[in-house]
Amino acid sequence: MVLLLGYGYGTARSQTDTNRVPQAPSRVWAANNFLSNIMLPSEGLKIFNFRDYNPLEAVIDSADLLIEEARLHLGKPYRYGGKGPKAFDCAGFARYVYLQFGFTLPGGSVPQSRLGRDIKDRKKLQRGDLVFFQGRSGKGGVGHTGIVTEVDTATGVFRFIHAATSTGVIHSYSTEEYYAKRYIGARRLLGDRQKPEEPLPGRRRKK
Repeated sequence: MVLLLGYGYGTARSQTDTNRVPQAPSRVWAANNFLSNIMLPSEGLKIFNFRDYNPLEAVIDSADLLIEEARLHLGKPYRYGGKGPKAFDCAGFARYVYLQFGFTLPGGSVPQSRLGRDIKDRKKLQRGDLVFFQGRSGKGGVGHTGIVTEVDTATGVFRFIHAATSTGVIHSYSTEEYYAKRYIGARRLLGDRQKPEEPLPGRRRKK
């Protein structure tokens, strides 16, 4: 059995048969005020079984792949201006993770906060969304970027991964006092997910 992971429109051929097998269609998401495109299909990458031409039920969601990549860098140190892969600042971390999937984000939190689609209701956040916070002073505009990893859609509480100044790449929760009072908003660069969000770890579900 041969497995294929593929993006885009088109066809795939078996080496032993000339019949065509349709690939999973993708959607191209243009970023607002930016010249690049996201090339991740919102419905995920379809896996095909070329032996009998029946699509397998398994679907790998593009957000799952994104979060998997982000978690590979947990524990790496913070460095101002760091773009990875050995060290990151917050915007550099988000940029590096998305870059692995063919999308080039700008290198700062402020221009990143202008990309994609504005998500005003935290209960509608999804994995892979970018979330933005004020800087360390707690005053002014966007100063910090994170990537959502889990959401409690009943309360709007979310968990996110980011490069923090004092700890490097870690998971944090929107309920932590430091981030709760600095939260500004979120932007969606991927398509809407087709499957439910994973539940938050129980210890942080409360508002």
